[in-house]
Amino acid sequence: EWWLRLLPDARVLPVSAKTGEGVDGVLGALLAELPVHPPFFDKEQLSDRPERFFAAEIVRKHIFECYADEIPYSCEVSVDAFKEADNKIRCECTVHVARASQKGIVIGKGASKVKEVTLRAQKELYGFFRKR
Repeated sequence: EWWLRLLPDARVLPVSAKTGEGVDGVLGALLAELPVHPPFFDKEQLSDRPERFFAAEIVRKHIFECYADEIPYSCEVSVDAFKEADNKIRCECTVHVARASQKGIVIGKGASKVKEVTLRAQKELYGFFRKR
């Protein structure tokens, strides 16, 4: 009743999270209420975020996957250099950790861990940016 007083012209859509009843009708009801508007971005534009953001997030993702519980989620990645030329991409990143003691864990014995992260991230970056 409170909602009906607050929004008297609103349409009520009964939905059950337990059974899923009514869920199919929600998308259609929402689309019917949205105003018609030209697109905010070109069809070719994936996001309003810069390429450096995606590069840092891809590297960060692989850090979490390679180190599991060893590195806290407070770890950050900054992109120091990002260059595209022809069909190539060059990305240089710095990994920031909360404590100095975590630097050795990130690097790994003989730099094995950082190499693993680099190889995984490179592969995904090449695919994401469609470059080599």
